[in-house]
Amino acid sequence: MIQLSYVNAFPSIWEYHNAFQLGSIPWEAVLGPQCPICGGRADFRPIPPYQRLAATLIPYRREWIEVARFQCRSTGRTFSLLPCQLVPYHRYTVDSMLVALLLAAELRTPGGSGLTRAATALPADAGVSPWLLCCWLRLAVRGLRRAHAVLRQGHDLSDVRSGTDREGQLTEITRYVAAFAQRGRGPPGPRAVGRLLKHYQHRSGHFLLGTASQQRGSQCA
Repeated sequence: MIQLSYVNAFPSIWEYHNAFQLGSIPWEAVLGPQCPICGGRADFRPIPPYQRLAATLIPYRREWIEVARFQCRSTGRTFSLLPCQLVPYHRYTVDSMLVALLLAAELRTPGGSGLTRAATALPADAGVSPWLLCCWLRLAVRGLRRAHAVLRQGHDLSDVRSGTDREGQLTEITRYVAAFAQRGRGPPGPRAVGRLLKHYQHRSGHFLLGTASQQRGSQCA
């Protein structure tokens, strides 16, 4: 199944979830008149959605949500519209991952691991370990570097430097988010992360973090 990013204006994944359950998302308007698979005019049909777990950290919440699915009538191929707040094949939302990494950067001490301190500071029920934060760090660095050319359109990323170790990569992520916080006149945080996410996905139509199913191949998202 092909995964497409559903770029939406919902403040969080939970507003999307509520709208989906109420049937208030106009999918035909979202998709437009052309099938994204074959390009034919309205050459697709809705099929039953699938469910997947979604989770946020602050506050911690985990629920099953629905993801819309469709089938191209010409090719028979199916595609889904995964909300842009989510990462393909990952439970936690983009903002949860990046905010946790910002916290790790903030809690760093000389000779100490910010990832370990952040894991301790996050809700215990979330089960976020230093190892998981390390995985998120690799995922975030890969995604942000891939998106750099788009992210710098209209934003000053001159302070961003590629980190060569864990601490340098935390600084790299902090500077990406800080560049979007400056535009919003606020400190790096959830709102700046949201601006970064929507800026990239509105301009590119791709996921900021992770790799869609049709692009995975031998890659590890």
